[in-house]
Amino acid sequence: MSGTEVPTLAPRSIVRIQQNKAFRADPTHWVLHSSRTLSWSQTDVTFELAVPLEFPLHVPRGATLTAVNMRIIGAGGHADDASGHIAISRLPTLSVRAMRSGVPEVLASAQDTSATSAAYQAVHDLAVSLSYDVAPTGERLVAVLGGEYGTGAVVGLRQICCVVTYTAHELEDL
Repeated sequence: MSGTEVPTLAPRSIVRIQQNKAFRADPTHWVLHSSRTLSWSQTDVTFELAVPLEFPLHVPRGATLTAVNMRIIGAGGHADDASGHIAISRLPTLSVRAMRSGVPEVLASAQDTSATSAAYQAVHDLAVSLSYDVAPTGERLVAVLGGEYGTGAVVGLRQICCVVTYTAHELEDL
């Protein structure tokens, strides 16, 4: 090995809890939660096209992004319909996007699958799985959390943290 070669490793999975610093948060729809931890709360559930929260994903260039989990908890006060399912027009969504030259490409997305208000109002994850090789240059990865809205929606959805899993291929990926 010469002095300029990057040592390679047997691939290994790395799990990171991201800093919870949203770089796009509209204060009419999201505010910092009043708890001791840095988290976000949804303040408006009436607008279908409300600005979502966007978080930068810190994944090393050359690594393979394999999962993003957004930990959330629905506010109290939701109801179930007559068949026992949560009654909200639209539950929260999570998408992972690659930004190249300002143009977003959706890599993966998911909608909350909570079946009941009790499940939704407990801490749970919105999760996406993927296998995306991060380009060596020129792109930025973001996680985008869209809140609940419409009939049955209640103010107070809380975003707690974002957990990122990737496979490291080189020593500098650690």
